[in-house]
Amino acid sequence: RYALHLPLEIFAGGRKVVAELEDLSRTGMFVRVEDPPPEGTLVHVAFTAGAQRFVTSGNVMHSLDETDARSLGRRVGIGIEFRLPTRPNDKLFAIAVERLLEGVAHTHPARAADRRVIVATSHVRLLERLSAAFGAAGFSVGTAANGLEAIAACLRAKPDVLVVERTLPIIDGIEVVERIATTPKLAGLPMIVMSDDPRDGTLAFELGAMDFVTKPFSTDELVLRVRRLVRGPQHVVFSGDLAEIPLPALLTMFELERKSGQLALRRLSAHGAYANAWIDLDDGRIVNARSTELHADPRRVVMSLLDWTDGQFELTTSRDEELPPCELALQITHLLLEHARESDEARRQLAM
Repeated sequence: RYALHLPLEIFAGGRKVVAELEDLSRTGMFVRVEDPPPEGTLVHVAFTAGAQRFVTSGNVMHSLDETDARSLGRRVGIGIEFRLPTRPNDKLFAIAVERLLEGVAHTHPARAADRRVIVATSHVRLLERLSAAFGAAGFSVGTAANGLEAIAACLRAKPDVLVVERTLPIIDGIEVVERIATTPKLAGLPMIVMSDDPRDGTLAFELGAMDFVTKPFSTDELVLRVRRLVRGPQHVVFSGDLAEIPLPALLTMFELERKSGQLALRRLSAHGAYANAWIDLDDGRIVNARSTELHADPRRVVMSLLDWTDGQFELTTSRDEELPPCELALQITHLLLEHARESDEARRQLAM
């Protein structure tokens, strides 16, 4: 998969849409369009190279509107899977794509996707959904339908992250985690376990998983978790327990010291599952926040996190990490005052 920008024409539903190619592979492409057609739409793709025009057909495998694109760090657009080159024009299109890729590989080898995730699940729809989401987020994606395939895929080429389902055939996901964690060649491989049962989380962490998600979950949230695992080298600046240092006191200190980095929070919920949250800081200001417990705007997420009275925290920095787009631009002091007012109002309502 290569980043490559090229003007395109997309024909969908009887209308022509001018688009721009963003990512290209031998089997498909991601194109930027202002009004993306829905998943499953049959489209015709055309571009001109040199003096020759090339045309083929394909299906929209994933469609990103503005909200989805922002969550995944992408542009608004569609992912297209080319159909098999059975007709002459399809074969010519495939040859043209191959030449484009060869040219990019020789001139810009570093532009190829260098982050790889393996998704292991026996559920076809989930596999398709996650493959599309990770592909749209810029990852190279490998797949496995059972536990043996998952281990074999990791041994062939160690990925950056393995996302594995608990209920895999032949060897289940928990045993996959245990085997990989004890295999020297795969030492340190970050693994995320997916499960319907939140009680599986404790065992998954004990055997070597770095994260756990309970189904159903948000695809965007899973992409964010994987991105967090594959970020550049970090070092821990400060860590501790929220029971000893409450979050409001932490944030006040970070504002005064104008800290930058990511504050990771983690606690065991009343349901027995782990809840995770992340607050991004830039020069003592909160610029983004997200939580596995609440899918809402960053301001509302911070307000909910200020109610946490237990759990662990860890502030990390990364030299090569890019800060997310600024979604929250209020000072921490203002947020704390607003939270205090909301808490007082809630107590008054309960007292009535």
